[in-house]
Amino acid sequence: MISDEILKQVPVDPEERKRWSRDNFKRITVSPNFIFHGVSKNETLRRYIDLPKLFDLLKNKRLVFPRLRQLMEGDPFECFARKRFDLARPELEKRAKQYEHFAPESSRGSVFPQEITNPWERIGKGESLFDSQVKQMSDGELQDAVWYLEKERLKNELVCSCWHKGTVESDAMWKIYASQLGVSISSSASRMEAAIKLVTPKIFAENVKLNLAAVDYGDTNECGGREPWLVKRTAFEHECEVRLYSDVPFIFGSQFEAKIDISKLLEEIVITPFAAPWQSSGIKGAIEALLKEVGAGQVTVRQSRHMRIPEHIWPPDANREILGECVSIWRDGQPLGAYDISSSDES
Repeated sequence: MISDEILKQVPVDPEERKRWSRDNFKRITVSPNFIFHGVSKNETLRRYIDLPKLFDLLKNKRLVFPRLRQLMEGDPFECFARKRFDLARPELEKRAKQYEHFAPESSRGSVFPQEITNPWERIGKGESLFDSQVKQMSDGELQDAVWYLEKERLKNELVCSCWHKGTVESDAMWKIYASQLGVSISSSASRMEAAIKLVTPKIFAENVKLNLAAVDYGDTNECGGREPWLVKRTAFEHECEVRLYSDVPFIFGSQFEAKIDISKLLEEIVITPFAAPWQSSGIKGAIEALLKEVGAGQVTVRQSRHMRIPEHIWPPDANREILGECVSIWRDGQPLGAYDISSSDES
C-alpha cells in the first residue's frame, strides 16, 4: 500500500506525473535492511522442504515467501492473536478509511436520505455505506473493525519464509515436511543477510527491510507487545519456528521472491533419513550437479544419520575358546585353527 508521504510527491501535471512514475517506480535490486529479534547471527537455522522446492531454490536462485493467507491453510489460527490499537477515535477512523478496500462486500455501496426514493434524484447525494457504518460504531466496535481490516491486509501483504531453530535435527520436522523425498537446508542469520537481495520499485528502496524473528508459543487470544503473526499455539512448539518476513509496501505480483547467492546462503544440504540408499544416491547426485551448475559446489551434501542403526559388535573375547595352552578361533560356529599361546611369539 502506497503511503501518504509518497502520494504527496505525485506531480499534478499529467506529463510530469508520467515522468515521475517512470523514474521512481522502475525496479532495482537492493540489499534489504535486516532486523533480528531473538535470533543470534550465527546459530544454525534449518528449513525442511521437499525436492521440488529445493530444485526451484537452486535452479532459479530464489527464495519464495508465501503470503500469510497461504500459511493460514495449514493453521487457521495464524495471526489469530488480537492486536490493540492505542489510537484516538479520529486516528482509528482514518486507519479504517485507509483500509476500506479490505472491508467485506456488505460494507460496499452507498446510502441515501430516506426521503429520496427516485434513483435519478440520488445521483451525487449519497454517502459511502462504509463511512456511514464507521460513524455509527462505538469505540469498541471501531477497534474490532480496524483489527478486522488490518488482518485482511496482512493476509495479502505480509510474506513469511519459515525456518526451524535447533541444535539437532528434528524427527517431527522430518516426518511432517520432508519425509520420503525431501531435505533440510541449513543457514544462519548472518548467511541470510549476506546472500539475499530484493527487487523493488526505486521509491521504496531505502525502506525495504526483512525481519528475522523467533515465534512465541502460548496464548493466542492477545498478542500484547508482540506481532500477531509471531504468536502460535503450543501445539506447534515442535516447530521451534523462526520467521523471515516482510510487510511489503508495494504490489509484487503472484508471489514474492528474493534473489539469493546459493554459496553464501547454504552451509549444508541434508537428505532425509527415510530415503532408501538407492534414492539417497540419486538425490545426492542430482543436488551436487545443480550446485556445481550454479557455482556452489562447495556446499556439503549428505544423508542424515538420524535413523542410522547404532553398530553393536559382539565382544571379541567371546570368539575365543581357551583349551589348555591353545586358543581356538571360531567364526560362524566353525573352528578356524588353534594357536599355541605358551610361546613368547604371539600370533
